[in-house]
Amino acid sequence: MRLGAKRSHTYNVNADGFTPLDLAVMTTNVAMVQLLQSHGAAESPKFPCRESRSNQLQNLVREAGRCVEDLGTCVLSAATNGSLSAALLKVRVVSPSTDN
Repeated sequence: MRLGAKRSHTYNVNADGFTPLDLAVMTTNVAMVQLLQSHGAAESPKFPCRESRSNQLQNLVREAGRCVEDLGTCVLSAATNGSLSAALLKVRVVSPSTDN
C-alpha cells in the first residue's frame, strides 16, 4: 500500500484498535511518526489517554501469555504421548498467518 495513494490508510486500525501512528509511537520510530503525521495520520480515538492505551496493551500481554500457556500445555501433552501432531495442529490454529 502506498502511503500517498489514499489518505484514509493512515487512519486504518489493526485488530487491536491501533493505527499505524499508534504503533510507530509505541515503538519509538520517530522517522515513521513524522512521515505518518506529514500524511495526516492521527492516533486512534479509541485510546484517548495513556491509561486506556496501557490497559489495552496489558490485556494483549495477558492474552499472549494465555496463548503461550495453552501451547505449552499442548506441546507437553504431545511429548508425553509421543506425538507432536497435536501440538503442530495447535500452532497452525493459533498463528494461521505464518502460511505465507
